[in-house]
Amino acid sequence: MASADPEKGGALFRRQCAVCHSANEGGKNGVGPNLYDVVGKPHGHLEGFNYSAALKGKQGPWNYEELNHWLLAPAKYAPGTRMGFVGLKDVQDRANVIAYLRSLSPNPQPLP
Repeated sequence: MASADPEKGGALFRRQCAVCHSANEGGKNGVGPNLYDVVGKPHGHLEGFNYSAALKGKQGPWNYEELNHWLLAPAKYAPGTRMGFVGLKDVQDRANVIAYLRSLSPNPQPLP
């Protein structure tokens, strides 16, 4: 995570994630939930979004390791998820997107 670039992650988010997700404070849910301040929050936490049972059943917070596994292969991480995105195979791309999501928090989680 130390070499992650949130600007590159933001650009990748806008190209591949923003079609379904918003990421601004108070933003509306789309096909996917708003991802503002998601790092450190529980899985399936956002009120007003109809999460799949696969995500509602996940325990613990969206920490860096969990986000990395999710972004690598959502369907493998949470079998039964409705998210159709196949994942980001490049580890640096995943780190960059996670760094971008971290940057959206008013109180960012400490880096590992």
